[in-house]
Amino acid sequence: MNSRERVIRTITFQNPDRIPTDLWIVPAAFLTHDSKIEGLLEKYPIDFDRPGWITRWDPAKVDPTFRLGSYTDEWGVVWHNVDEGWQGQVAAHPLDDWSKLSTFKAPAPTVPADYVRHPNKFCFTTGGHFFHRMCFLRNMENVMMDIYDDSPEIYKLREIVWDYFRRTVEMSCRMDVDGIFFYDDFGSQTQLLVSPAIWRAFIRPVYEDLISICKQAGKYVFLHSDGYILEVIEDLIEIGVDALNCQVWCMGPELLGEKFRGRITFWGEISRQETLPHGAPDDVRASAAKMKECLATPAGGLIGQSEIDGITPLENIEALLTAWDYRRR
Repeated sequence: MNSRERVIRTITFQNPDRIPTDLWIVPAAFLTHDSKIEGLLEKYPIDFDRPGWITRWDPAKVDPTFRLGSYTDEWGVVWHNVDEGWQGQVAAHPLDDWSKLSTFKAPAPTVPADYVRHPNKFCFTTGGHFFHRMCFLRNMENVMMDIYDDSPEIYKLREIVWDYFRRTVEMSCRMDVDGIFFYDDFGSQTQLLVSPAIWRAFIRPVYEDLISICKQAGKYVFLHSDGYILEVIEDLIEIGVDALNCQVWCMGPELLGEKFRGRITFWGEISRQETLPHGAPDDVRASAAKMKECLATPAGGLIGQSEIDGITPLENIEALLTAWDYRRR
């Protein structure tokens, strides 16, 4: 069974030979560990194709928001970075005043033109970050107030951003990839950023539309969302998310397993707030064992994913790459 088959069997609950593995690498990790990460990935290959993600630090190729200094993206959002290798913060929002909305135009959507898929790995491309983008443009505090005030402008902005990502998804679905990957943080550490009712009224319709495009094209849907999002996981299952990357340890693997085990694939992750940066290899292995116990089924439902950064010890990286590799009895 090759990697692509393994991932597909996992997310469709068709008895993979083992738990697939995945690794997200913040560029700062290469500044700390350099080629040692590449050595580990050669020894313990992951099951996902990551073109352009797994490479040594190269300021000329990395996303500009990870480089020192200021950068203005294609939407007119200004980013500022004071710690190279980590993602910077938004320093200026082009729609901080609604008077600017009447002349605002979204950029033309693009997808990688030179992408060549790995024949045996699971491959996906981006579907975007609808809610994040609204916050980058307007400022998160303003967006929250606009939603609660039910301002007409926030719906106009939603249409602009929604249309952009609809066109992006349509282009992405024409690529030779297995899945489409969305990333939007819906929660704080303790609760949703908005009430479940508002999430369902304002955010769910967008994702329902974008995911339906993916499904019609025969693509699997992967979603990353940080925070305590327990109250909307049922919604995500209903609208067709196949694999969910979330803060398992923020909500608790036992509770997630009780409610959703066998109904959606959990795409990681071991805690990158506590265990990975501050724990020992045995702590990493113990977390993986608990996730297997609570979230995996013999038919599938768990991908061994985690994110590493510049403060993740090398021995913990090796532990998380090997902690999932077991054969089901």
